[in-house]
Amino acid sequence: MRRGDLLVRQGGDQFVALCPGIDADAAGRMGERIVGVVGEPIEIPGGGTVVLRAELSVVLSDPRQARLVPVPDVPEALGVPVDESA
Repeated sequence: MRRGDLLVRQGGDQFVALCPGIDADAAGRMGERIVGVVGEPIEIPGGGTVVLRAELSVVLSDPRQARLVPVPDVPEALGVPVDESA
């Protein structure tokens, strides 16, 4: 995330990142970094390891227009399997 970006908890385990002025390439790179950091193994005191998984979507908004411009499905573009049953 960059200075000036905003990360908010929407509810439960859902978060929204508001990143003014970001383009599709930068949003994709940021998404890859977030998924990578969340997926790093966490060592549990006393033994064991936990690995979390993150899924995300990216939507770009052009402030000059009143419509949303969706970026191709990021998890699929990153090769992350999508659980359709969720």
